Amino acid sequence: MVTTRKRNLKEGEETRKARKVEDKDEQASNEEAQVTDETKESLNGKAKEETSKETKETTSGLKDDRIIETGHIYFFYRPKVGVDKPEDPDDVQRLYMILKPDGGKSKSRLIIITRKKLPEIGQHAKYWAFVKKAANDVGELRDELKEEKYETKTKGTRVNQAARPLGEGVYAIVNHHNHSHIAYILTIPSEPSEIQESFNIGKEGSFVLSVKNPETANPPYAGLSPNQKAEFPQELQEKFRGRRFISLDPPDFLDYDYCEMLLIGASGDVVGELGKAGETLENMEEKDEVNVTKLGEEDAIFKQLKLHKEEHPVEPLHGEWS
Repeated sequence: MVTTRKRNLKEGEETRKARKVEDKDEQASNEEAQVTDETKESLNGKAKEETSKETKETTSGLKDDRIIETGHIYFFYRPKVGVDKPEDPDDVQRLYMILKPDGGKSKSRLIIITRKKLPEIGQHAKYWAFVKKAANDVGELRDELKEEKYETKTKGTRVNQAARPLGEGVYAIVNHHNHSHIAYILTIPSEPSEIQESFNIGKEGSFVLSVKNPETANPPYAGLSPNQKAEFPQELQEKFRGRRFISLDPPDFLDYDYCEMLLIGASGDVVGELGKAGETLENMEEKDEVNVTKLGEEDAIFKQLKLHKEEHPVEPLHGEWS
C-alpha cells in the first residue's frame, strides 16, 4: 500500500524555481523526427531568453488545482538494433510512455521521451517528448511495440527487437498553481529496481508539462522536422494565441499524432507537491494494486494493452535486463 508521505517545503520552493526555468543544456534524440541523436549544443543567450518567456506563458489562464484526466501509465524500452541483451540505457533505442485514460473518451497515446529517460527531478531537468501515435483502441498501438525485421544491402536481415515492459501504474494530469503537471505512481514493480531507476523512473513522480505550438519554429537543439507536426483542430490551435508553449488544458492535445511537449522534473512526492490531487492518485494506486493482485503483474500489463505476452520479454519487470 502507498504510505503517507512527508511534505517537503524545500522541494516545493525548488519546484517554484523550476517554473521560472533556469535553462540548462537541452538535448534531444529522435531518429524518427530526423533530429541528430544526443545533440550537445548549449543554449545561447537568445535561446535562454525565449525559453524563459515561453515557460512563463504556460502559467496563464488556468484555475486552481484540479484533476483534468486520470488513467493508467506504462513504460517500455526498445533495445538498439544489433544489441542482443542491453546492459544499460546506452544500449536502448527508445523509451516509451503509454497513457491509457479512464472513461474511454480520450485516445490512448504512445509517447516517445527523446532523451530515453525521464527528466531528473532534483535538477528540474527539461526533456522534449512527442506523441508518436494516438488511437481510440489501445490495441492499435501494438505495431509500434512489436519486433520488426528489415533487409539492408550491407548487413542483410536486421531485427528491431520488441519493446520490453518497464512498469505500470496510475497517472493524473493536474492543473496546479497555474500550470499543468503529469504525476504517476508505479504499481508494477512494487519497488523500482536499478533498471527502472536507470531511466529515472521512481516509485512516483510529478512533472510540469507544456504543449508546443506546431505553428511556431522549434529551437535548433530539439523538436520534430517540418513534415512531422501535429494538426490540431481550430478550437485547440486557437488556445495558443500565438504563444510557443501553453499548459496542457484540455488534455485533448495529446490525442493528436506528433503533439510535441516539454517535461520538467518537479517532485518525487506527489502528495507533497499536489496535495489532494496527490491523495486521489494514491487512492487510485491502491485500487490498481488490488486489480494487479487478481490478474498477476505480467497479465495486468499485457491484457490492459492487448499485447501478446510471448512477444515481449518481461525480465525488466523483475530487475533483469533483457
